[in-house]
Amino acid sequence: MGFQIMPDMFTLSPSYSTLARWATEQTWSMVFAGCGLIRMAALTINGTFKGFAFSPHIRAVASVVGAAIWSQVSLGFLLAAVTGEGALSGVIGWSTMVLLEIMNTYRSWWDVGKNAARR
Repeated sequence: MGFQIMPDMFTLSPSYSTLARWATEQTWSMVFAGCGLIRMAALTINGTFKGFAFSPHIRAVASVVGAAIWSQVSLGFLLAAVTGEGALSGVIGWSTMVLLEIMNTYRSWWDVGKNAARR
């Protein structure tokens, strides 16, 4: 969303230099929107269909997708910081998102095991 509102964000901050080399702001915006839609669908399925046996599996897949995307963003910020172009604070912020997604993945698979034990 931020890239759509401010389409020159990559030129304003050197922390985005590596991400800018990998893809355009529009492409990153679509990737983030896709991740958000996957997450929204997973949470909608999870909250709407009680007793749907594959709900935790869908949540786990959404978390893995999120972790993959946020890890690439975090890597981009890290590479920019290492080369002296960007700030380390972006690495810390985006890495936190990766850790949260990993925790979500673990919790989803824990729910899979818990639900399998009940059957």
